[in-house]
Amino acid sequence: MPYGRTVPSGRPLQIVMIAHAFPPTMGGVETHLADLARALQRRGHNVACLVGGHQDVDEMHAGVAVHRRAAIAPGEMIRARSRVGLQDGISRVVVQVLDAAAPQVVHLHNAHHFGTELAEAVFRAAAHHGSARPALVNSVHDHTGEHLCPSVVELPWDHLIYVSDFMRRALPSSRPSSTLLLGIDVDAFATAGAPHQALAALEPPVVFHPARLLRWKGVEVGLEAFLLLRAALGRGSLVLCMSEQIVGDRLEIASLREELRATARHRGAEAHVHFHDFPRDEIAAAYHASDLVWYPTLEDEPYGLVPLEAMAAGVPLIVSDSGGMTETVQPGVTALVVPKGDAGALAEAALRILRDEPLRASLVTAGRRHVTNFALQPFVSRVEALYGRCVGAREAS
Repeated sequence: MPYGRTVPSGRPLQIVMIAHAFPPTMGGVETHLADLARALQRRGHNVACLVGGHQDVDEMHAGVAVHRRAAIAPGEMIRARSRVGLQDGISRVVVQVLDAAAPQVVHLHNAHHFGTELAEAVFRAAAHHGSARPALVNSVHDHTGEHLCPSVVELPWDHLIYVSDFMRRALPSSRPSSTLLLGIDVDAFATAGAPHQALAALEPPVVFHPARLLRWKGVEVGLEAFLLLRAALGRGSLVLCMSEQIVGDRLEIASLREELRATARHRGAEAHVHFHDFPRDEIAAAYHASDLVWYPTLEDEPYGLVPLEAMAAGVPLIVSDSGGMTETVQPGVTALVVPKGDAGALAEAALRILRDEPLRASLVTAGRRHVTNFALQPFVSRVEALYGRCVGAREAS
């Protein structure tokens, strides 16, 4: 794709972002989508989000128009793969939003998940705009899942954004692409105010695993490591996410939660394993009430915002040697890194941090310094420039 022309700096753009969910649904993609949309809106662009939902609702979030549509919720999209009527519903909501917004950029997030129908509907709707066709961008956040459709990354996107070099290797494409490591609002985590009241009341040390309650996130490994840690220290609390508002099978999540509770009960630690869900505006306070954050993902993590958030909040961090996380932490400098699936190594690393004040302070200081490389605003500027190049090339063609 030629990049000889760029939209003039400061020119407002009409942008539509499309994803399968939006906060209060919890998850890294949902968090990133909300942060990016709001930041672009504050810069003077007009941003609308078309996202999945339990019912059709139009809302405003920090100036961003959010159109929740049941037709593009994950469950409905999976069903649509075998039912033409449901596929037509996906096309209708895409056409309605794109016709109303007349965007210059349509930016999808994980268009390769839950079927090909959403991406295909976007390309059909965009083609109806003729010479005014918007630039089409897809962010490739994830690489695993039962309903992954890798062929989508080979559609004629104007640009693909990979969230890590690991993701670029996992789902390669011949389309124009860039790796843009995601950013976070560093200041929001660094200046959280008072620690979260519920966590501050727990028996220390408080170990926080801020991940969706999914097996591949290593929650079972984390529980076993906590039981070893508590046996060594004679005290401590583990905080896991309840995960009642995530993209996933609610029955499976509830079953896993009960398995974890049963294990803790059998080992005499049920009263010290806590499940909480935190609204987005409370998550920084939860970090500040924690003595340690770990993220022992079992499968290859595509990127992982949690390590960045923990470093920004100044909490000692342990991660597994998993996928894109190795691109955001510096092993032994900003975090301790342990082998995937090794509960003993995770517990041992936690004991090192909790018993070694100089190590703990060193990790925190280095983490706070390192995470400034992942600040949100520079990331938004890179996305903004990419949009400008795509729109400029589209207008010049």
